[in-house]
Amino acid sequence: MSENIPQFGVRVSPENNPYQPSAPYSPVGSNYQAPVAPPKKPGLGIAALILSIVVFVGSLVWSIANGIASWEIEIPTGSSFEEIMQESMTSEMSMQDTLFGLSTMAHLGVGTLLGVGALVMGIIAISTKRGRVQGIVATIIAALAPLVSYLVYSVVAALGMV
Repeated sequence: MSENIPQFGVRVSPENNPYQPSAPYSPVGSNYQAPVAPPKKPGLGIAALILSIVVFVGSLVWSIANGIASWEIEIPTGSSFEEIMQESMTSEMSMQDTLFGLSTMAHLGVGTLLGVGALVMGIIAISTKRGRVQGIVATIIAALAPLVSYLVYSVVAALGMV
């Protein structure tokens, strides 16, 4: 039994080595390379980019429209809450005020849902490498859209007060 075990200091040829792997295994130092995964398609990043651009442009247009609509809103002048409510109920502008409020709420709701959707799609595209560059640009655009939209609305609404 001790004949098959190599002794310390004795060189054993690869053919006689009992610890050498058998034929199905590749020898050490072979030219084995791991299989290369096919590149992932950038469809998700492109979709996120398109959605973020649509949200950005739509939000700007909606902000300008709401800013212009805010020029016509009457500010109540009553001294008490009851007088202000009575004046706003009988005002000819109450329908326009209502439509302005609904438009503003729709702008916030639609912009938020689509903007968060574009942001999430962009982050997923970045992390899964499915259109990384487009995902980065989409994430930046989707993150800047509410800030720019609010700035544009504020400027347009302020122009109406002048």
